[in-house]
Amino acid sequence: MMWPALSGSAFAAYNRAGWRTAWSLTYAPTRWTYTRLWSSGSAAGETVGISQAALTTAVGNRLPAQARWVPFEVSEEEAVRAAEKFHSHRIFAPLARWRPEGRRAVLLPCYANDASCRVKYRGEYGTNYTETFYDGKQWRTRRTTRWQGMSPWVEDENQFSFTAEEDCALMQVYAAYKYKRDFVAHSSRGPFAVSAARPLQSGALRSVDEVQPFAMHRTTAWDMIRERIASELTDHASRALRERFWADEVRGVEVEVAFVDRRERCVFLPAHVLEVWDGKRVWRTVVGGVTGKVAGQRHYSWLKVSAASGLVFGGAITLL
Repeated sequence: MMWPALSGSAFAAYNRAGWRTAWSLTYAPTRWTYTRLWSSGSAAGETVGISQAALTTAVGNRLPAQARWVPFEVSEEEAVRAAEKFHSHRIFAPLARWRPEGRRAVLLPCYANDASCRVKYRGEYGTNYTETFYDGKQWRTRRTTRWQGMSPWVEDENQFSFTAEEDCALMQVYAAYKYKRDFVAHSSRGPFAVSAARPLQSGALRSVDEVQPFAMHRTTAWDMIRERIASELTDHASRALRERFWADEVRGVEVEVAFVDRRERCVFLPAHVLEVWDGKRVWRTVVGGVTGKVAGQRHYSWLKVSAASGLVFGGAITLL
């Protein structure tokens, strides 16, 4: 896999409403090669020794040849215990013990990026003061802000660096759509996506039940990442404007971000997906294969909820 070579300019004005101008970052396209999971002797690499269940479950049955993966550190039994604790320690938890009917060891695709950039910013700034006024009956005081108008563009002297290892929330993107993005982010994301990643080797994935392909295009993931970076830098610019102009308030802050360098990795993150079926509905719980963190849809006992509602309603009528 070749890293994208950046060229051209990368300036785009951003405010809380989004990017206002066309993004002008250009880079040479990354070359991808794929190898079928069941092939052997491929020029792109050795066959991944994955189970038949993964072959039939994986959408498209393809993997990026240079993708890396993070091994499981949390066993299936540990994941089930963590999920049981997650679902049981609540007042309105179901009366019956929570037990998963479906269990899968899954590799979740993730784009992990490193980037360096410079930023320019501007915005309105104002000073708070207290004034006294007469409302026709008596004198009153009120606090107001005297706005100074839009500041000139200020170029920050610092170069900002964001890495997938240290800035996980910004620089790692779940590259598929099957599971809820918030569940994956809470349970499976972490610095190990870089530090513990290793190449896919023959026989390494025999205990894996599902390998999700990279369904999200890399440009979509990069759009999400630069939106996060711009939002982070907007907060920095707000603080910097207050300090620079001795202001009490700022508003309408805009930033121009110029990316100097970028690196992209394709990594598979481990997770245990546990499912409970309720008729046609599937309740999923995701347990990080390294972190052991749990995220999912909670179950509630309607019997307990109804009883509590009846007590509250009955108490209200008694008081009346």
